[in-house]
Amino acid sequence: MLEALRESASEGMYSNIEGAALITMHIKEFWNQLSPETQQWLIENPGSMIIPRTQTAILNHETGEDSPVDGHGGTLLTEEDREFIRAQARRIEPK
Repeated sequence: MLEALRESASEGMYSNIEGAALITMHIKEFWNQLSPETQQWLIENPGSMIIPRTQTAILNHETGEDSPVDGHGGTLLTEEDREFIRAQARRIEPK
């Protein structure tokens, strides 16, 4: 199932696996629209595959997006999203 999630995430904004809707976001495109608090949450949770519904609602509000969400209100991050977030975390690490 995990491999199916990964394949689905790489296919675009909306995919359907075994009847479960999965919504993906492309964080890199919206990064500069996110508040410092939201960016910090993402940096502190770089391995999250799915953004919880509360954070998804905040992301949608901050970006002006009204994208659909999965059955639990969450958003699936792609591997590219997670790599981007990890890169942002490395960029701001204290020296």
